[in-house]
Amino acid sequence: MSKRSIQLQETMYCGIDVSAKSLTVAIQRVGQPVEQESFANNPIGHKALIVWLQIWIEPCATGQGHRTKSSE
Repeated sequence: MSKRSIQLQETMYCGIDVSAKSLTVAIQRVGQPVEQESFANNPIGHKALIVWLQIWIEPCATGQGHRTKSSE
C-alpha cells in the first residue's frame, strides 16, 4: 500500500511594525480576524516573537489548524 501526503496551502498575511522599543505584529488568515501582539524590541522579545509565530506556522504545516489565545 502506498502512502500519500496531502499538503494544504493556506494564505496568511503578516506585518511587523518596528520601533526602538517594541515590535507590533499583526497576522491574519484569509477570511479570519486579525490577531495582534506586541513584543519588546530586545533579545527576550525577539525570542517571544519567534515562539508566537511558530504557534501560527507549525500547526499549519502539520495540518492541525492553528491555536488562538483562547485555545492555549
